Amino acid sequence: MINKRFVLTLVTGILSATVLSSCGKITSTDSTSVNSTASAEVTTTSADASAPASEPDVTVDMSSIVSSLNENTTESTAYSDDYRDVFSKETKEFVSEMGHGTAKIEHLVLEKELSTEIIDAIGKVNAGATEKANSMLEQFDASGIDGTISYVEEMTVNRADDKIISIFIQEYIYSGDDVMMGLSAINIDPKTGEFFDSNDIISSDEIIGVIVKELVEQNHDISNFLTYRENDEGPTVQEKIEAAVKAGNLQVSLTSGAAIIYIDENFLGTHNYGNYQIDLPYSEYSELLNERFFK
Repeated sequence: MINKRFVLTLVTGILSATVLSSCGKITSTDSTSVNSTASAEVTTTSADASAPASEPDVTVDMSSIVSSLNENTTESTAYSDDYRDVFSKETKEFVSEMGHGTAKIEHLVLEKELSTEIIDAIGKVNAGATEKANSMLEQFDASGIDGTISYVEEMTVNRADDKIISIFIQEYIYSGDDVMMGLSAINIDPKTGEFFDSNDIISSDEIIGVIVKELVEQNHDISNFLTYRENDEGPTVQEKIEAAVKAGNLQVSLTSGAAIIYIDENFLGTHNYGNYQIDLPYSEYSELLNERFFK
């Protein structure tokens, strides 16, 4: 029987990390190439969750929050002519030394010659994926678990043009009947090869209210936890969102017509809520976003 507390700890500590140190103890077993031009799809899932009996319901003041987001506003993956048919994906499979863990991760492959800056940046993205899987498998072996756990990472290029290369990442841990998921994004400046943080994309703190509003609309029970602190300690959900925005750590990816905010169960701090994507169409929320990416 796999210790679920161990799995949850790994999810919180590893899926939310950006880059982990390579330990050099995984063995490659296979690799295949697949085309990466399909657009990303995120399935929004949520389970019932309610505040502890001792906590009163929290009323969210919606008066200062912008109007409701339209449903199904995310536009498809977008590539400019220079980046069309540039990206493919190579899947690599690994097993840990002691056999307690397996990993399947995707690397981005450049099918056309691009600048040295972009080549180096994609190399860093691929190295980060390998390092993360490496660390995961190390911890699987060190845990002494009875059974095996699988780690899977999938990458999708949501948008690629002369302004941004935006990559969406889904990560999964499979342990028996349990599946836990992490959502994140990487954004690259194609001119310099440097990585944008979310503050390079977001231009207004008002986005916090939009995120809170959408979370409540997708799962009304979340409103009971916006100001709740477990054991009177730690940040609230709303404070986590505020801190992520101010620190530039919000997970955001760009498509042809919208910015997508990713909020996963690890960020929220409980696996009862599920995972969410919040679509912000440029046509409605341009004032919240840096105009350099959509004008």
